[in-house]
Amino acid sequence: MTPIGKTRCLLCGKVSGETVFYASPLSASIAVGRSRTGRYRLFAKSDGREVAAAWLSERPEVHKDSGQITKIVGALRFRDDEHPHPFLLRSRNRVCPHCLERGTVTQLPPGAGLAPAFLIGVAGLPGTGKSVLLRSAFTGKSVMAIRQALGSFRLEAGMSSEYEVPEATQLAQSDPMHLLKVLRVVDPQGKLTALIYLKDSPGELFDPEKFGTESWEKHFAPFVHADAMLYVMDHHAVQAAGAPPPQQTGDPHPFLQELPRSIPTAVVLTKADKLADHLPLHSRDGQRLLLNRASPIFQKTSPQLEAVSQRMALDRQLLLELVPYLSLSPLAHSEQAGYFTLSSGVDGPKGSFDYAAGYNQFLPFLFLLNAMGLGCFAGKEAG
Repeated sequence: MTPIGKTRCLLCGKVSGETVFYASPLSASIAVGRSRTGRYRLFAKSDGREVAAAWLSERPEVHKDSGQITKIVGALRFRDDEHPHPFLLRSRNRVCPHCLERGTVTQLPPGAGLAPAFLIGVAGLPGTGKSVLLRSAFTGKSVMAIRQALGSFRLEAGMSSEYEVPEATQLAQSDPMHLLKVLRVVDPQGKLTALIYLKDSPGELFDPEKFGTESWEKHFAPFVHADAMLYVMDHHAVQAAGAPPPQQTGDPHPFLQELPRSIPTAVVLTKADKLADHLPLHSRDGQRLLLNRASPIFQKTSPQLEAVSQRMALDRQLLLELVPYLSLSPLAHSEQAGYFTLSSGVDGPKGSFDYAAGYNQFLPFLFLLNAMGLGCFAGKEAG
């Protein structure tokens, strides 16, 4: 967890308490400091132009709970230009000071520093349904089940209106915001109490040629500091008897070997309903596993603690038998790993996707919320 008042960059993974804004029209970074007497001062730098003076036009706005500066209004004057250049910058213009030192402008995630923040990294091969799972889990009955786990607190999916169209700052080439989903945990009085960042991953990064490259390192660097992980695979990871080996884009084994055992990880097999097309199945030892539509893995599970625990135990046994690289990874020996088989929904007419037809999308997130100390299982049926 990143504590209130601190921010974690989703590109470099480092934490900072420094407040730095970026004024893209001026190509200027503006640090905000406060003296012992309580007066605010600006420290500005610009790419290619020398800043002669920087001043505030009004007192900065400060978030009452976190102490974070959320708005500054001021002006810059450059050495070669006598005209002042006014600016108005808000929270969405804040950037990572660590990246800035390396010459990269990286936008901080929405709401950074305003509440305790939790980062969940999402990883998996292309086409396994990572993005679909993130969307379907926070719609309809699924999001209702997740909200139940928070008790009297409310879970708000999506970004606030302030962040729907972020200003086009000079972001890093690998834009972490593009793959980010933001969840807000709000108390009964409407106060923001926590932020959950779900960072999706381009499946192409699992291509063996991408391992160890700069793009791979940039994307996965923050996951070392993640509060939880969501590892997604689909039915192609399960080798059916007599079926030709599926075409693999990459081998996830090296990534799984690097996952710290201390991070709670939800291992998810999406599209489990498609397993029925590949029966009978064989385990890694050649043992024949007979499954049918009456099997519990094809059934919806309530968010009750006992039901979820039984489901996790069944899915763990099944997945470790059917997916050899899982049994050889640190996940197989981690008490912080939970296993889930679920359906992501069905293809609808005209290329649309029907999330409502899916089931159990909420289970991995109930597990992760509980593991991060953000809630407990509801103990009653989802509405």
